[in-house]
Amino acid sequence: MGKIDNIINDIERQSTLLIGERNNFLLQLMALSAYIINVDVDSGMRKYTYVGNFVNNYFGAEKAQKCNMLLGRILNEQRNYDPVMWATKIEECARDITSYTSVEERLLVVDYLILVAKADGVVTPLEVMGVTNAAAWLNVAPVAQIKINQLKSEIIQ
Repeated sequence: MGKIDNIINDIERQSTLLIGERNNFLLQLMALSAYIINVDVDSGMRKYTYVGNFVNNYFGAEKAQKCNMLLGRILNEQRNYDPVMWATKIEECARDITSYTSVEERLLVVDYLILVAKADGVVTPLEVMGVTNAAAWLNVAPVAQIKINQLKSEIIQ
């Protein structure tokens, strides 16, 4: 079994991070985070650090350690695959999130991804595209459009 299969198995297995959840939300969140981080490879480390701090603050040190490990694995594996195929896998994660979360919860995910995109202080058109894709995959694009338009206004030319 290849490394990508290990990650897919982690994504598809029942959560060990959040007991009682149907899906592994934090792993799926890390997959979406990796998608936004790698859109802007120049400042990935600042975004990676932001994600680690965010998870630590909101979910605790134990889950943060697990998430940092998963995020690192996802980021390393992503480099080995065609971007379109990888985006399809990330889309699957987002669509899974839609199956067990409310619109309000998915909008919070979009808010979080916007914060990840802005973590280095610079917003690029590719980051806006990444957040736009994630909002569409999460089935909240029309509702999230105002937030995405605000993000667009922060693009550094």
